[in-house]
Amino acid sequence: MRGCIYIRVSSIDQKLHGYSLDAQRDHLQKYADEHDIKIVKIYADEGITASKALHRRKGIMSLLDDAENGLFDVILFKDLSRWSRNPSHFYAVEDRLEKAGVSWIAVDQPNLETVTASGKLIVGIHISVAAHESSQTSERIKYVNESRVQKKMPLHGDRWYPLGYKKGEIGGGPRV
Repeated sequence: MRGCIYIRVSSIDQKLHGYSLDAQRDHLQKYADEHDIKIVKIYADEGITASKALHRRKGIMSLLDDAENGLFDVILFKDLSRWSRNPSHFYAVEDRLEKAGVSWIAVDQPNLETVTASGKLIVGIHISVAAHESSQTSERIKYVNESRVQKKMPLHGDRWYPLGYKKGEIGGGPRV
């Protein structure tokens, strides 16, 4: 079977979780070797979040074009978070892959795959839960930011004044 590898890491992922493109590539190549999958190409998106618009993810766009041109049969990636965190993007990609006859395997999540009908069902459920979690996180962040604005606090860090200026008081009132 002909396969490809897709690896992605955002700057935050590297800092918080120690993910690296090299580590993902080596891990996925080992899986391919163990499962008689001949890797024909490796695609990468470095420093890009999976929630970004698809057209900004050059690696995945190239992968989709090659899938539609019949370059490979299966895509390997570490886990679903490397592939997509946005349900509408996920299903747009899935439509293109299905038309091309290409499936994928999330190597670290063995029941997340699109090779079988059961796998597709589990993926659909997983994407719905991920979308819910993403929405909840967004709501929490908006709530915190709105609260900080109402209290006239900075949204990030402890500065609310332009860089290069000092916060101080003149005549009893704050100034910048």
